[in-house]
Amino acid sequence: MYRSSALQTREETVSADPRPRLVAFIDPLEGERDAKIEITIPGRKRYTGSPVGIKDPIALQYIASYFEQHGYRTTVLLRGLMGSEGILERLAELQQELVAVCIALHSTYLVPDVARLSKEIKARVGDLPIIVGGYHPTGDTDIVLEEGIDFAVIGEGEETALEIVRYAERGATLDEFREVLGIAYLDANGEKVVTPPRGRVDYAAVPWPKREREILELCQPGPLSYPPTGRVAQIAYSRGCPYGCTFCASPSMWNRKVNYRSAEDCAAEMKHLIVDYGVNNFFFCDLSFNGNRERLMELCDAVAAMKEEVGVPFGSHVMCTSTIIDEKILKAMKRANFWKIDYGIEDVLEGTISRVKSFQRVWKIRETLAATNQHGILMRGLMMIGFPWETEESVRIREDIIDQFPVDQLRICYFTPFKGTALYAECKDRIIVGLEGFTTDQPPIRCDGIDTQGLLDAVPRMLQRFYNSENYIATMSEKCENFPELADSYFHFWNYLRRKKLISERTHGRLIPVTRIRESAAARPVETAWRT
Repeated sequence: MYRSSALQTREETVSADPRPRLVAFIDPLEGERDAKIEITIPGRKRYTGSPVGIKDPIALQYIASYFEQHGYRTTVLLRGLMGSEGILERLAELQQELVAVCIALHSTYLVPDVARLSKEIKARVGDLPIIVGGYHPTGDTDIVLEEGIDFAVIGEGEETALEIVRYAERGATLDEFREVLGIAYLDANGEKVVTPPRGRVDYAAVPWPKREREILELCQPGPLSYPPTGRVAQIAYSRGCPYGCTFCASPSMWNRKVNYRSAEDCAAEMKHLIVDYGVNNFFFCDLSFNGNRERLMELCDAVAAMKEEVGVPFGSHVMCTSTIIDEKILKAMKRANFWKIDYGIEDVLEGTISRVKSFQRVWKIRETLAATNQHGILMRGLMMIGFPWETEESVRIREDIIDQFPVDQLRICYFTPFKGTALYAECKDRIIVGLEGFTTDQPPIRCDGIDTQGLLDAVPRMLQRFYNSENYIATMSEKCENFPELADSYFHFWNYLRRKKLISERTHGRLIPVTRIRESAAARPVETAWRT
């Protein structure tokens, strides 16, 4: 456990060093690189239709930038690139300069790994304050009961993490930390303290994320992107989500309030990443990109204007709700190079939709998907199975319906009752896995009418059936012919599906010819915006 005296001793040791203090930021995601596109993550080896790629850790980069604005030096470390030992060695090298370590705990399944890493850091570099933040600590403040973790940030991290570090630097007692809003920690008696919540950060005033060229150089677009190859960066226009989906932890993090920055500022950051870092793909991590129609149209106008300035190809990938999409929005998005949309379909059974996403209807989803296809925009459908009320019959019915949904790419994950969600209380007695099983790639709960093995068998069967269906072949062939600019994107994706054994050789043989690309042309370079 962190003790203020430990940091005071460190301050005396480095008091002659005129440089600002150093704070390390760690993304704990760990995995093995696969063909420059994917990483295989321990505990997430079952494929549910969505690759996991190396991404620049935008949440940590925002907080690092905020710290630098307030006079600190920072370093951002990715365990997926360095491994645990590499991170420990780097922290040991920086030991005399470090004043704190911040770890992103964005996914529940990482809790055991982060707890182990925190103890290893303490053993290697001393009793520095270790701070964790993200969706999991916000929804489950018991994270501070884990040995090695000193403070949990509840909600947004910039102001709160900075205040924790400042208190620690001046040697504040544990009782004095009660003055810091929006944190959890253990007091001197080992009792958990949760302070009152902090208000939302003024997002428009937060500086751009601190980018690392060596990280961005390894960030590749997913297997279905436009342009299909190059370099991808995460970016955000807003923070928060106006909806209250019962399976989502967003309401506990953002309180259903959405804060925006200016459209011009977002477009300027995109231009900076294109020109200075060679980025040609953007992944917008906004939870509901189209939650505010007026704001969306403002950004489309700003990005379209920036597009004319840079004069090089780029594309963006966003997440949208299907309930606020119309012809005008789709036209504006296409004009601004928003080439791919993730739609949170969640389910195709009305009974389930009414319980988890009451504002959505299946007929509207179908209408939105059809309209999006007509504009030549790539789509990924995001779905779940394994709800508490799931049965073998509901899975069978869903399979028949999914075949008719005209999306380019499909992900089917398992419903997971994360702490902080509305459905957690209803499901907590059904949980059959430890925290490391909260990956969404394996069934974490006991269902009413289907066993775990039945659910495990269902997802690969549903994906294979979907991608090899006559409807998918016909829809994709027509779309590729109507929008030949997508040919390279489809070529990459269908070869990817073949490698994953999600489409048969026969299906692959029917799809690839419509791209009008010879097999020998697969390696031809795609024009990018790189100016490194």
